[in-house]
Amino acid sequence: MKRTRHSLQTLRVFLLVAGSGSVSRAAEQASLTQSAVTKHIQALEEMLGTVLFERTGRGMTLTPDARRYHRSVQRALQLLDEAAGRIASSAGPATEVRLGLAPAVAQRWLIPLLADFEARHPDIHVKLVPRLPDAQGQTAAAYAEIRPGTGRFQGWQSRYLVGRHFCFAISPSLRDTLRARGIDVRRIHRRLLEAVPLLSHVLRPSLWDESLEALGFVSVRAERISFEQYSVLIPSAVAGRGLAMVPPFLIANELESGQLVTIGSMVTARHGFYLLLPKGQPRHAALDALAAWLIEQAVVADALRP
Repeated sequence: MKRTRHSLQTLRVFLLVAGSGSVSRAAEQASLTQSAVTKHIQALEEMLGTVLFERTGRGMTLTPDARRYHRSVQRALQLLDEAAGRIASSAGPATEVRLGLAPAVAQRWLIPLLADFEARHPDIHVKLVPRLPDAQGQTAAAYAEIRPGTGRFQGWQSRYLVGRHFCFAISPSLRDTLRARGIDVRRIHRRLLEAVPLLSHVLRPSLWDESLEALGFVSVRAERISFEQYSVLIPSAVAGRGLAMVPPFLIANELESGQLVTIGSMVTARHGFYLLLPKGQPRHAALDALAAWLIEQAVVADALRP
C-alpha cells in the first residue's frame, strides 16, 4: 500500500458516496461535479491498493474491506470535529462568523448588502470564504455555508434561501439577430430553443431538461454549453453566446442596465441555494444573527421578478 496522505476532502467525499450509495447524489451534496467525486474515489482506491465500491442494482455499495475502513474514517473525522469544537467553545463567544459560498453569490448578491448587517451588528465580523466541500470551516465555532442543491446535505441542517425561480435571459443583440431571422422572441418555443446554444451550470446538468419538460418540450435538439460558475456563465450570456437560465437575483444589475433581457415566463425548479449549519455544534449568537439576517434578505431576493 502506498503511504500517501489524502486530504480531509477526499475522506469526506468517500463518506458521502458510502452514505448515499450514489456518485451523483454525493456530487450534489458536496457541490462537486460527478467526475471530481469519481477522481477522489479513484485516488483513494489507488492509495489503499483496493477497490472500495461495488456497483449493484441498489447503487454503490461498500466492499467488506471498505466497510471496516469506513467505520475507521467516521471515527477519525468525528474525533477531529469534536476536538476542534472543544477548542472553539473554550475560546468564548464568537465575534467572527465565517460564511462559505460561491463567488457569484457573494459578488452579485451578498457583498452589496453586508453594510446593512454590519450597521445592525457592529460587533460581528463576517468573513466570506470560498465554498469548499472539505470542511476545515465545518468544525469552526461560527461557520455556515450557502450551497446549491435540493435541500439534502449530509451532516448539515439546511434551510432554503433563494434561487428556485429561474428566468430565460438573453442579450439584446442576440435577441435582435433571432428576430431578424423571423424567430418569435416573445416566448419560449422549440424553434427558438434549437436556434441558440443553451447555457447551463455544470452542477445543474438536468435543469434545462426538467424545466423544458415542465413547459411541454421534450427531446429538444439544442447545443449545450456548460460553465462551472455563474460568474462565467452570466458574462457569456451578456456577450451573446446563448440563452441563459438564471435566478433573477443573480442578474438584477444586468436586467436593470439592459445588458440582458428576458424571454417568456419564469419557471420553478427543484434546485435552489440553501443556508447550511453544521449539525451537532453549539449555538452561537453571532451565527444566529447572521442566519436570521440572511433569511430576511433572501425573502426579498426570491420575490424578484423581471
